[in-house]
Amino acid sequence: MKDVLAQARRRGLKKIVGYVFYENRTMLLMASELGFGLEHVETGIVRVTAQL
Repeated sequence: MKDVLAQARRRGLKKIVGYVFYENRTMLLMASELGFGLEHVETGIVRVTAQL
């Protein structure tokens, strides 16, 4: 995932946004460790956002 973020920066992306099921604790932990912001947007769904 770090390589994906680095590639996105090189290509000029400013932000990455994704949606993760609340039950997917592994993905949420990884996103948090990589510096993504987490926001509950509806029941069972978390938006993960990284400013690049």
